[in-house]
Amino acid sequence: MVQRHIIRNIVIAVMLQATLLLFYDYQLIRQLLAIFIPLALASVIIAKLLNLLKDKKREDRIFLYLLLISFFFYLSSYLIWFVDLLRGVPIVSTTLSFSLWILVYPLLCSAVLVKLIQLKNKDKLIQHLFTIVTFFIIVGTFMLHYVIFPYIETYDDSFWHVLILFTEPLLSGVLLGAGLILYFLSTETSQRATVFFFVSGLFIQALAESVYVVQRLLDNYTIGNTTDVLWILALLCFLSAVRMLEQEPKEINWRLMRLIDHQDSLFPYFVILGFVIYCYYQIALGLNIFSIAVFLLMVLLIIHQLVVVRRNSRLINDYQRAIYYDELTNLRNRTSMIQDLPTILNKAKRYQKVVSIILIDIDRFKTINDSLGHEAGDYVLKKIAKRFEKIISASYILYRIGGDEFVFIGFGLDRTTIEQFVHSAMAELKRTVKFHGTNLNISASVGISVFPDNNPAGEGLFQYADAAMYQAKAQGKNQYIFFDDSLKHALDRRLLLENELRTAVEDDELVVYYQSKMNILTHECVGYEALVRWNHPSLGLISPGEFIPIAEETGEIKAVGAYVLNAAIKQNKKWQDEGFGYFPVSVNVSAEQFNQFDFVDQVKKMLKRHQLTPKYLELEITESIMQDVETVLPVIQAFKAMGIQLSLDDFGTGYSSLYILKELPVDTIKIDQSFVRTINDPRSESIVKTIIDIGTNLGMQVIAEGIETFEHLEHLKAKGCIFGQGYYYSRPVPVEKVKKCMS
Repeated sequence: MVQRHIIRNIVIAVMLQATLLLFYDYQLIRQLLAIFIPLALASVIIAKLLNLLKDKKREDRIFLYLLLISFFFYLSSYLIWFVDLLRGVPIVSTTLSFSLWILVYPLLCSAVLVKLIQLKNKDKLIQHLFTIVTFFIIVGTFMLHYVIFPYIETYDDSFWHVLILFTEPLLSGVLLGAGLILYFLSTETSQRATVFFFVSGLFIQALAESVYVVQRLLDNYTIGNTTDVLWILALLCFLSAVRMLEQEPKEINWRLMRLIDHQDSLFPYFVILGFVIYCYYQIALGLNIFSIAVFLLMVLLIIHQLVVVRRNSRLINDYQRAIYYDELTNLRNRTSMIQDLPTILNKAKRYQKVVSIILIDIDRFKTINDSLGHEAGDYVLKKIAKRFEKIISASYILYRIGGDEFVFIGFGLDRTTIEQFVHSAMAELKRTVKFHGTNLNISASVGISVFPDNNPAGEGLFQYADAAMYQAKAQGKNQYIFFDDSLKHALDRRLLLENELRTAVEDDELVVYYQSKMNILTHECVGYEALVRWNHPSLGLISPGEFIPIAEETGEIKAVGAYVLNAAIKQNKKWQDEGFGYFPVSVNVSAEQFNQFDFVDQVKKMLKRHQLTPKYLELEITESIMQDVETVLPVIQAFKAMGIQLSLDDFGTGYSSLYILKELPVDTIKIDQSFVRTINDPRSESIVKTIIDIGTNLGMQVIAEGIETFEHLEHLKAKGCIFGQGYYYSRPVPVEKVKKCMS
């Protein structure tokens, strides 16, 4: 839209100039065109402004009123000339027409001033001050040299005549300067298109006035020449500005203008260079207005470059701070630690000093965020950072490496000093933090690694501290642990398992064991649960308690789960074909596996591949899967529609158990083994009894896990439990032993 208006205005101006040249010898036609076209354009502009002012809610009504009045005076001056033309009187600037014409300028200046107040932006003005001042110096120099000085040297008219003659270009120059400031203030606003055309009109108007004065001085101005084309082109730009006010374009390609109005544009430099070259070849050497202008531009250029250097230095500092410092706490961040640690270790090696990494992780920090919001979490982190800064000495560097984790890197300290410092840090944490009247008790798990004790080369020092910290969390939190050989062995083993788990499925290293489910009243087997083991080629049989958490963290749980599910379906069908009976086999399903978009289709394909009736498959899910009931419910309903049984594992350990039973159509609930093993405890006994009663009343099967002794069995019978599984009956065993039991 903007580009279309620019091209249209230029084409009209070129066609008009060609027409005037064509009718060069027909003065009347040229006069009609030079007066009638501005009359028509001014009338259209006034009509559009009146239409815009009908909207009482517009915020720019003052600006529009000032434009309306200024173009009314513009129109009036042309009407006088038009009447003179019709009367056959020579067209000259009378006192009345000139007065009306001059009144246009203060009104336009007032309109620009209103817009400047509306868009006031000190920072934006400072950004473009170099370009604006450059413009004023160069344009002012040309006007003084080619317009004002020649006439002052040769005029023989009265002072008032000269003053009147120069009023137009001077007012135009002032107006243009204000317009230029307005344009730069509008470059990042929705009014940019309007201001662009408005300022373009002012620029062309000022150019036309300057050319007019020069022609008057040379006494060669005739109405209907290029000067009048420039005035008409200025009106076309004003009309485009009003059109932009009617409908501000949404997307504009300002790429070309960006070369001029960008903060770091090279355009002013090229303008200065061109001006200096012009002065060198066209102006005589010596003290004159051009040499003064060049001097001022050089001073301006030096000042601007000093400002740019200072700004760039500040930007570099801000950039480095953003990279190496945490925005919330103003502490050094993880990137800074990664950069600093090699330097510190090299220094320690050179001077044979000790380096310690103390990794502090806030316990249960997620609970604070979840219950009180992130504002509370941020407040706590800032408080902790300030407390740590109070106790830090020159021997330590403090970092916040993300989330709720802080790191101290100590230099040249023995173990005793390190422990004393950790005790003081943990003591600071234990001080209550108050947030909006709520007392928050903070604790932390701390992992410590030491160079050169843990690794003479210094490699993996942070990973060692991280492993020690997780060990502190696993042992109950609110404590610190030094990394040692046993932890290193565990870390190396975990890394090995993590790497080799990726190929365990492909290399057929996973083995499915089966544990029987029993009717504890009749001691009959009613089904089996499939449990995976990893038969590692060098480490031997690895329990799921060790490698399943790794599989969940690395995403390999999907492949492992699919392998176990397929193996269980295949084995159950094989037992049926071999005549060992028809009973369901249950398979544990992880949340990651269950939430796959195509999980239902996967199960369908496995059942179809091995031709197992769906009712002989039972999927065991945990309460953690159920946290988003609306998402999970359609999947469960799809399995129920297929005839697959569903079991809720570890029932009673989650926070939403009763709600889940109400919402989801599960067939079986399993009492978690933690309650069965402590069934002698009155509380556990009550919980077991309650779960059995709930399941029975809802028409569900209830299976007790973890039956290890005859005493467990008798207690469960007494409470009305019918089904159970555990070591009392059978440990999980491979397929061969299951077949022996069946036989």
